[in-house]
Amino acid sequence: MKCVGFRCAKSQAELITERRRGISLMEVILATALLMGSVVVLSRLIGMGRTQANKAEFQSEAQRLCEDTMHEIMLGLRPMESIEAAPLRPVSVAGDADLEDSVDGDVFTATVRQTASDANPRWLYSVRIGPVQSSPELTGLTVEVMQAESTLTRPSQFQLSRWVRYGARSDGDSAGGLFSEAGGFR
Repeated sequence: MKCVGFRCAKSQAELITERRRGISLMEVILATALLMGSVVVLSRLIGMGRTQANKAEFQSEAQRLCEDTMHEIMLGLRPMESIEAAPLRPVSVAGDADLEDSVDGDVFTATVRQTASDANPRWLYSVRIGPVQSSPELTGLTVEVMQAESTLTRPSQFQLSRWVRYGARSDGDSAGGLFSEAGGFR
């Protein structure tokens, strides 16, 4: 600043700096637009995360149900027969009272419990049984569990395969089945 007498002349830079003490409207609008853009992007990411978490939960449930169904078949609680897209209903031991009442010989007897909520089941299951090419005494057992909702674009599903001894034994005994006469697996 140049001063001559009582008059002081301010330079052009000092005048501009003196006028700009606050934020202009343009800067406020730009900052608000950046903030809104970042909120939109973050909300989309949160939505995608929620969708993936739901898919993971359904996949985990499908895996658990498939394992449970495989175990029920191996224990004889469900029949070992080919089934395609049947409703997956819970299995209950016959009687549901005492363990002694529900044992028939050495093998548990079971029934499929049906409730009012089974009218539209959330899960379907399939069982496929076929010979194993490399081992004729073994049978391939495949259990697949899938979501029943037809409105889903990609329903969750899970599949387990296992080789079991099933059917007639190779030693000439025609008493087939999964269990031996003394109980337990052959």
